[in-house]
Amino acid sequence: SVIKILHFLITEFPQLELIVVKSKFLAASAASCIAAASASETPAERLLAGLIPAQWWPALLHLPEIVPTHEDDWFQCAKKSNFSRNPLRYPSRLTPAGVPICRVHNYREDGCQQADTCRYDHEVCHYCLGVGHKARDCNAC
Repeated sequence: SVIKILHFLITEFPQLELIVVKSKFLAASAASCIAAASASETPAERLLAGLIPAQWWPALLHLPEIVPTHEDDWFQCAKKSNFSRNPLRYPSRLTPAGVPICRVHNYREDGCQQADTCRYDHEVCHYCLGVGHKARDCNAC
């Protein structure tokens, strides 16, 4: 997880002065911790001032880790949300022949708008690697 990697970097490389991480979870966690610590300033003001309370980071290290029960849990979550995420956020996959599979074609209801010129495969299901259907219509799960 991102938290474990950050902990490793901070512990093993104390000379590091800056680590940049893009994480919605960490940003939301820091903002809520700031909001709880001070009502006089907005969370954004305190975050910009670098005033995240000292207990924030140690508390993150003790959060239970969320471990997927199956390697394809991302697909189940995507299916429950009716594949509402940007298709490019789903993992890349290759056909058995080694050709990248078009995620836009597989997950957007209207498919790939550039299918005629798209360099990705539009025949193979991104999820089960079967032929003749899109991942959003796959019955393999």
